[in-house]
Amino acid sequence: MRRFVSYEDVPMPEKSPRWTTMSPIPFLLASWVAKLAAIVALIVIILMILPYPLQYVEDAERYEYVQKAVDLGSTARERLGSKVREYVPTRIAGEDRTLWFLVGGFLLVEIMAARVGGAFGARADYLKLKKKVESWEKDMGLSKDSAVTSTLNAKLTALKDGTKEDREELLKIFAETKRKLSGMGRELAFLSIDIVDSTKMKIGEDQETIEYDFKQYKTFVDDILKANGVIKVAWTPDGIMACFSNIDTAVKTGKDVIRGLRHFNSERKLMKSDFRVRCGVNSGYVYMDDDVPLEEVSDRVIDIAGHMQKHAEPMTVSVAKTVVEPMTDRQGFQETPKIVDGYQVYAWSGDQEEGS
Repeated sequence: MRRFVSYEDVPMPEKSPRWTTMSPIPFLLASWVAKLAAIVALIVIILMILPYPLQYVEDAERYEYVQKAVDLGSTARERLGSKVREYVPTRIAGEDRTLWFLVGGFLLVEIMAARVGGAFGARADYLKLKKKVESWEKDMGLSKDSAVTSTLNAKLTALKDGTKEDREELLKIFAETKRKLSGMGRELAFLSIDIVDSTKMKIGEDQETIEYDFKQYKTFVDDILKANGVIKVAWTPDGIMACFSNIDTAVKTGKDVIRGLRHFNSERKLMKSDFRVRCGVNSGYVYMDDDVPLEEVSDRVIDIAGHMQKHAEPMTVSVAKTVVEPMTDRQGFQETPKIVDGYQVYAWSGDQEEGS
């Protein structure tokens, strides 16, 4: 039986720019370096033009720190100016305009560095929020195409080259989406059914008979699911995962399938081998988006139902002890020596019921 989506499953990579899958740390460091460069450029500008405003300040030179700042600015102006004069004609209208070129150049560096720092910072914010949203969607069992998160994901995409205002709006949408999702959480029960030795059943049978019998089996199970008010169902070639509103209905459906197979095997199927199934049931609080197919929902509650089925004996319904206790009808369930995912397993046997 094909595995359903679980916490252990690794999603296929999206076709997106490589940087969108990177860690935000390199972009954060680059942002800090660029912003530091902008600050340094601004300080250099201030030091180089400091003597001009100080000429209007009385006794400014008697302050040691002021004199040191002026000397530092003069040194920078002389050394950098000599380099500029080697490559750029700085005499304009009979005057040396080297300082203009220096201030203009550092001002350009400051502006560009600030913009680059902001861009890298936005990328870092995007990656941090992207990982947070993806982790949250995974924990909630939500698809990327989920209607409840569509606005959130659209805004997240826009944040790639966004502004501080975009980030604040995204955080607002994120909070609103979480509040909306809180109304989607509810107690649900999940039934996993798989055909025992389905491959061996097909040995020696012609393809037409195999296709006919398995279509009949699907119709047979579908009818039982609908009769018991199934909410969602995901089919694999030889099994299902079905969602119900409560544990009693999920268990009853598993029992109905096992009981109904007696008539199905004797009256409807054509193959030599009988259809026999294993059933596993689990329940718990799950966030379920009505727009997402069950096979795309990831939740430990669903995983455990699948694990209960894998460890069940043929023609039995297996559940955890903690699930059996709140059930309305516990008749026929017996304790087994099996432990699945840390839970003591109880099982109801259709073969035992038939023998009694």
